[in-house]
Amino acid sequence: GESAESDIEEYLESQQPVVFSGICRVLLDQTLKTGSNNSAEGVLPYKAAALSGLSSLLKSVVPLKDSNEYAETVEHQRFIYDLAAPSILSFVTEGHSGSSKPTPPLLIARALECLGSAMYDGIGADVGGAEYADAVKLIKFFALSTGPKQP
Repeated sequence: GESAESDIEEYLESQQPVVFSGICRVLLDQTLKTGSNNSAEGVLPYKAAALSGLSSLLKSVVPLKDSNEYAETVEHQRFIYDLAAPSILSFVTEGHSGSSKPTPPLLIARALECLGSAMYDGIGADVGGAEYADAVKLIKFFALSTGPKQP
């Protein structure tokens, strides 16, 4: 009895807290892995659900314009976008390339949904912002990834 309780307490004390960006990173890493078999039974629905969950999680961070924390919230959203966008853009781009087995359109759609959910107030207006935050490049990317070449 007491030994089990002390083991649990010791385990809980040794753990680090989970942070929002860490959850996002884990979901991205698990769902956007290249080389895994997306068509295996259960894998496609799992990855689609995980991306949908990530999108919902990203949408939950909403800055209130009248709030004292508005600037900090937008900065947090920018940090999360900078974390997620390169992986998502690479995943979508590789899914359309002439690879041996194209990425299922459902995963491409969910990844694009995540990218949209990660966008923050003022994206594209950042001075010296990252390449994947440039509004013109994003418009071209969306046009190519959702246009007539989409399977």
